[in-house]
Amino acid sequence: MNRNKNAFHKLQLKFKGIYVANYRKYHKSKLFKIVIAIYVIEIENRTMAWRFFEYLYLLVNIMFYGITKKIKNISIGTYQIKIQHILDFIKVQYRIQNKDIYPYGFELKMFLKLFLLGSNFYVIESLLINKFSNYKWQSLTEPELKNIALFYSGNIIFKGCVNYYTVLKTLYFCE
Repeated sequence: MNRNKNAFHKLQLKFKGIYVANYRKYHKSKLFKIVIAIYVIEIENRTMAWRFFEYLYLLVNIMFYGITKKIKNISIGTYQIKIQHILDFIKVQYRIQNKDIYPYGFELKMFLKLFLLGSNFYVIESLLINKFSNYKWQSLTEPELKNIALFYSGNIIFKGCVNYYTVLKTLYFCE
């Protein structure tokens, strides 16, 4: 129990530091607090090595795209954004079959955008606004946070001890 408490405290300190460091840049965003909370969770939960292999896997997908015309719908970047959501952001039409995405009119040079947008604040902001358009972002409730957590990450266990929602809620309500 004490270990979890220390982990939460460490995350809260990291959240506050990142919040202060980025306030000038993103403070006008209604979703600033929730996006920073997701960012802290994802950078803490997935190491740089993990993200390196995700990008490597995406690179392999790119190499085979010319033949298969499909991309695996993986999560990439510091925000762990699914490829389909990045395609939505850049307005590329596609169809999904199982975990494969078949984009229409997708050029190989657009893969660079996938790499760049996987760690973009505005992509995650747009995704959340489109998915939860009726939410009042300045004052989210616990049920709304739970819906966001379930949509964003399912009920994934964070660092083997608690679920994503619990961590998201703790960071969001952190003073």
